Amino acid sequence: MDKYDKKLIMDYINGEDIIGYDIDMLEDDRDFMMAVIDTCNDKEMYNMCGDKLKNDFNFIKYLITKFHDDVDYIVRIGNEYIMNAPSTKQVELKILLCNYLTDFDSLDLVKYKFELEVFYIQERIICQELIDENGYDNTLGFDIILSEFHDSDIIKEFFAKNMLIEIFSYSTSQFEERLHSMFRDKNRLLDMGINTFLINYISQKDGCLSGYVTVHINLIKELNEEINNMIAHWDKYEEKRIKEKIDTIIYEMDRFVNDNEYFWGKELELYKYILVNLGIKDTSGFKILDPEFNGSINDIKVLEPTKLDVDSYRKVTKFLERIRDLYLFDIEPDDYLEENGNKRKEPCKIIKLEPKQKNYSNE
Repeated sequence: MDKYDKKLIMDYINGEDIIGYDIDMLEDDRDFMMAVIDTCNDKEMYNMCGDKLKNDFNFIKYLITKFHDDVDYIVRIGNEYIMNAPSTKQVELKILLCNYLTDFDSLDLVKYKFELEVFYIQERIICQELIDENGYDNTLGFDIILSEFHDSDIIKEFFAKNMLIEIFSYSTSQFEERLHSMFRDKNRLLDMGINTFLINYISQKDGCLSGYVTVHINLIKELNEEINNMIAHWDKYEEKRIKEKIDTIIYEMDRFVNDNEYFWGKELELYKYILVNLGIKDTSGFKILDPEFNGSINDIKVLEPTKLDVDSYRKVTKFLERIRDLYLFDIEPDDYLEENGNKRKEPCKIIKLEPKQKNYSNE
């Protein structure tokens, strides 16, 4: 049963005499004014509210939620509330306003976001100082936030979201690369469960935060969807990564061969050696190296680095080690330039030691 009957609400809206009620008390009563606004759908009824109600967070939250499409309106009543509110409530309302102003080009949004960022950084610094003083490990200090703002669900969620951003502060491509390095097979990830993986991952950074996320699982919904999309394209990613590495190997090999004139004509042998020793299945590089080549890998001679001269052996061995690391891990092409740029090392000299002649005469 409603607290106020519809006749009383309609009489108030229509400006009729109100009998048996104190108007000032009604205009400071959240339930009554919310019923009035819900009935007439007139946001300007806010102007009829008493000062006490205009300083009621839940009432202002109700108005911002209900009329969030009117940016000027929600900013106006929000700023009026912020002027007189306690500091914690100011933060809560700024968070609430930012949630509704994200799709609008608003200077107020920029201002709120900046102020919230300063607030977040200040609190994180305080947390870090306490962490350092007490020698805690594997925490961002979310337990400190829970203690300090235990009465504010809005602020606790605000910190949880921002700490998750800290933890997963990668671009999509970086995160995908990290995921593939942790799970060579997508089925292992699926067997574990995406949410379980994420919560375990978070727990390595902050156990208290992982517990909070477990209860508020919606906080990792977008991350879950992002990983699901990566799983859907898992095989294509592997193919793409292998192709990128093969292309880089061919590029590096071409540069190496051109930098070492004594190695002309050894491209196919060198590439075969790389394929065999790294277990690479893709043999398309043969055509890139020699468009006229129509044979198979078996038609190419086997490169035997040990039969090269000492200087060539040293250079080839170093190059092959680099290619192995490039394929198994990730080395940027520019690393080669840093290693080999303009540095010209003198080739090692081979000193032939003649055996010392022994004199067996009985002189």
